[in-house]
Amino acid sequence: MKDASLETRYRERLRDFPSPGCGRHKALLGASNLGIMSGVSLERIHSDLQTVTAFSPMPGREIQAAILKAAADHPTGGSYRPPPKPAPLIRNGNSALRRIIDQGRISDEAGLWEASPYRLTEKVETDPVTFLTILFKPDEWVYIGGGKETIGRLKRAQGDAA
Repeated sequence: MKDASLETRYRERLRDFPSPGCGRHKALLGASNLGIMSGVSLERIHSDLQTVTAFSPMPGREIQAAILKAAADHPTGGSYRPPPKPAPLIRNGNSALRRIIDQGRISDEAGLWEASPYRLTEKVETDPVTFLTILFKPDEWVYIGGGKETIGRLKRAQGDAA
């Protein structure tokens, strides 16, 4: 049985998940508790937590431990086994492109471009911006490279902007 108010709190907890060094372990258990109490499946909780920690991944065993602790505190009668790590969908971009081309009416990259519902027709300098705005919502974050120093600068910049 799902509890809408608890599920709303669970979603809010996921949305506001803290950065590394800002109470992530406590938030992990809190989100797990709210998810279980609101009737979200254990597998879905695991998937949600992996998603919100993807920017700075937490080990799967930590996520699993938090979910198992929450499940012990709030028995649901079910069992839980974390999902196996998925294999990458595309291992070799060039061979994937070749397979796509070979399977259809598309004979080259230009044909693939023509078949696309989204066209990158801007100047080459602005194509990446167009591409990213098609793939992501305005409030979503995209992390592209950089080390911990870069992440620290981003956080400081966010704090300055607030």
